[in-house]
Amino acid sequence: MQCLKAGLKCTYDEKPVKRGRRRKGQTRESTHPYSGSLLDLNSPSSQEPGLSPTETIGTLAEPNVGSHAPHGILPGTDCEIFEADGDNLPFGLQTSDSDAVLVDDDQCLLSDGMLQGDELSRGDEIWSALDEFFDTMYVVFPVLSYTSLASRLIIEPAWRAIPEFRTLLLSVQTVNAASQFRMAPGDKARLSTLISQVERSRLDYNFADPATLDSVVISLFLFTAYNVLETHNRAFLYLDEALSLLELVEPVDEEERQRKIQVEQVLFNTEAATLAIYADKRRRRRARRPGKIADVPPMASHTFGAIDEPDRVAKHLLRRLTEIHLAENAEAFEEIDLESEADMATLFGAVFKRHRYSRIQAADVVVTRQWQLSTKLVANLRKGLGITPRFQKSVEFLGLAAMSWICLLGEGELRIVGLGKLSSLAQNIYNLARRGQCQYILGGLAGAVIKEDHEKIFAPQLAEVVMPLVSTVPPPISVRSHYEYQSLTPQARTTLQLGSVNGGAFESDTDHWKSSTQDHVEEAYDCSPPDLLDRFIDLS
Repeated sequence: MQCLKAGLKCTYDEKPVKRGRRRKGQTRESTHPYSGSLLDLNSPSSQEPGLSPTETIGTLAEPNVGSHAPHGILPGTDCEIFEADGDNLPFGLQTSDSDAVLVDDDQCLLSDGMLQGDELSRGDEIWSALDEFFDTMYVVFPVLSYTSLASRLIIEPAWRAIPEFRTLLLSVQTVNAASQFRMAPGDKARLSTLISQVERSRLDYNFADPATLDSVVISLFLFTAYNVLETHNRAFLYLDEALSLLELVEPVDEEERQRKIQVEQVLFNTEAATLAIYADKRRRRRARRPGKIADVPPMASHTFGAIDEPDRVAKHLLRRLTEIHLAENAEAFEEIDLESEADMATLFGAVFKRHRYSRIQAADVVVTRQWQLSTKLVANLRKGLGITPRFQKSVEFLGLAAMSWICLLGEGELRIVGLGKLSSLAQNIYNLARRGQCQYILGGLAGAVIKEDHEKIFAPQLAEVVMPLVSTVPPPISVRSHYEYQSLTPQARTTLQLGSVNGGAFESDTDHWKSSTQDHVEEAYDCSPPDLLDRFIDLS
């Protein structure tokens, strides 16, 4: 009667019809980079192999009596009718007499709006960002769980509408861009834009209230991005923020406790390296010394075989790096070295060859060890404690070990390891070596830094190391011009050739060819033209 009064057609007795768009999951292939073997959220028997995340969503949403999605709208269902039992369904789903589940129109419009056009392309973009992070930066920053992020992204595909999740994913994109910029400086504007997006996103909600490990990671990634841009004061503000938030985090279970240990170790190592290279000497360390590091099993979220090996290598390298930064004296490094000899073989398996950043991080561990050990030895020398004969003999091996790992790195990869560490190592070896020793090692280390130091930040610091090497290069041989030689008579040519063989073309005074030592270096350095070092460093 109410329909007749309102002038509307009554549809009370009509059968329900399907609403919403047709399903896309079965008509088009997903462009997401992950396969079902890596993202096996169900048991193998209940999910077909090779499904992309989009198809996995469809599989999770398939009609299954007694199995329902935990949210108001099932992801990827496109608001169609579900032939399912109508009991205990999420709010917004209704059941008719024919057991057809109808989706509320308002939610249908919301889902359609969130998954159309630009949002779908952004979804592909964020999956690619996760793929890039766990293929590259995860071994440097093992502070996130792939399966945790991936499963949440599947359940909540409209990630831009969730402030906390959005900020975390944007920070992942930012640290990826920072890594690319560090390796090959280029598009600074893009990195700055990504940083601004993260900072604006933090203002849209009560960031870090309460403090979580994700908020600590966001601050860590902002520190990394600003550090790459050489904005060090701003970078250290975010590092201090990360350390402060970490102290407030209270783990709720064993998995989160293990993750907090890893985040704590990453922050400790990060502060130890960056303060020694970039910070003012008046700045004090804030990171607490991590407790005794034990071999811990992989986190529960990392149980898939496809990522077990990279996860194991990342944690192995993190543990070694932390032990190096915890070492208080030169003797402690010897124990680390002996242990590393036994288990470093794990880095040369298939994962080491397959994952580029595993090789970079392994080189970082070795270079950091040599740098920290040489720094301890130089400190003992300056305190008047001297160096034991055993360590004096190993000074050259400090550089040899570093050089052997540097040779494994490609162009730009040494910048990820850290030019500041290598520059300091070269200066330490120069101070520790006896006069005239380790010339080839010093030349190799200095050359590697100069080649990769496009901004000319660390190369000038090697002036004391480089100039003795430059002064030992013999002066160029004065050779007659081609035309002058051709104008000589045959007899004159023969005389000139015989003189060259007998040494007559050169001065025979042995004093002229004395090998330079560090006793003569200062005089040679003072007599060098002012722009000699600049021309030597400027390889352009």
